Amino acid sequence: KALFFSATMSQNKEELNKYRGKEDKGDLFVFDFNNIIEEDSTKIVKDEDNNEEKTLINQMNKELEQKYILLNQKSKENYILYIMQNIFKKKIAMIFVSTYKQCNFLYHLFKLFDLRVSALHSKMPQKDRINNLTKFKSSYNNILIATDVASRGLDIPICDLVINYDLPRNPDDYIHRAGRTARAGKKGTCISFVTQYDVELILAIEDRINTKIEEMSIDEDKIMEDMSIVSQGVKLALMKIYESGFDEKVSQRKKNKNNGFNKRKEKDD
Repeated sequence: KALFFSATMSQNKEELNKYRGKEDKGDLFVFDFNNIIEEDSTKIVKDEDNNEEKTLINQMNKELEQKYILLNQKSKENYILYIMQNIFKKKIAMIFVSTYKQCNFLYHLFKLFDLRVSALHSKMPQKDRINNLTKFKSSYNNILIATDVASRGLDIPICDLVINYDLPRNPDDYIHRAGRTARAGKKGTCISFVTQYDVELILAIEDRINTKIEEMSIDEDKIMEDMSIVSQGVKLALMKIYESGFDEKVSQRKKNKNNGFNKRKEKDD
């Protein structure tokens, strides 16, 4: 006997029989889990999500140190490199960004400065995602730069530090990002970069978690000492991205995906 599970597969028996092997015999039995879910399942799921967020908020208030750094948008690269090379050099850290392009850029920038870094975003092939996540979970790399694809649903047992390089537009996303650290009774730190464009976002987050986030003071003069070196690194990182053809590869994968979808649609029609 064989069992087959799917969240998306058709329930049509003729369609399902296509996936059976020649040695499979007997009647095909289809069990639809949705039939046993009560009518108010939407409310149940919503309540579960709310309870999860309440738990995370309570955890954040008790075990998570939350700080923000006020800085200029143009100096973000200088700040992130300084704190990861000096203040949090030995920490296991997750750095959240808003886009896959920003994720790819910071990854190349960190590599230029000999930081042990992995990257994770939605435009990355699945095998690369698994490989990069494994390197981070095993502490082969102590830094993971990621989009919100890593803010929930991943089993990451150890994370000392979360950095919001880009603040999320939705305060609930902040809750889930911050929830990657200070887990299972352990202490953790969440630091957010706040530029001149992010003041309303950090205020909305404070209102959502009912907590006043403290400002973290950093000697800006020390950070800007390496400004010319970082600027050169930024140029080299952008050059590496261009030479690797990253944007073209993403566009091609998207094109292939759309072509496949259109072919399936034509077949169904």
